[in-house]
Amino acid sequence: GLLWEALYETPHRSGIELAAGRAIGKVLAHATGPNTLRQLAPFAASDRRWRRRLVAYALGELVERPALTSAVRRQLRQWSRSDLVPLHCTVAETCAGAYGLARPATALALLDAVLDRPGKELEGRLRTAVSFALSTLLSEDTNHLPVLELLREWQ
Repeated sequence: GLLWEALYETPHRSGIELAAGRAIGKVLAHATGPNTLRQLAPFAASDRRWRRRLVAYALGELVERPALTSAVRRQLRQWSRSDLVPLHCTVAETCAGAYGLARPATALALLDAVLDRPGKELEGRLRTAVSFALSTLLSEDTNHLPVLELLREWQ
């Protein structure tokens, strides 16, 4: 609790989200219980991008442990179904990192889910996060065809 409070009150400094996110991911990898990933929710729902990126880095660290992959996927799926745009941005930003590169098919499904909001205008920050995720996924040759197929489906 003290760590979260300190991070919440800390002003942004370049690189803090990477260092803190990876460290938190390593700590959470050793935690147990159903509330482990829920601790990330206040930062995942933040309007501040650096806090959402901290969550993305933490989840990227967790996905490197096969035993935690399904828990991370469940949490991201839950956030992708939320009505909160910042949570959708967190999902997209997570897909733009280690998680998306490790699980590209799942990342594309999550991106599709965050954009599947009929009748709602797409916010600029979400559009930016999804674009960044797609460009990251396209950096790997093996992802070209699935990404292009999804883009064609969206059109």
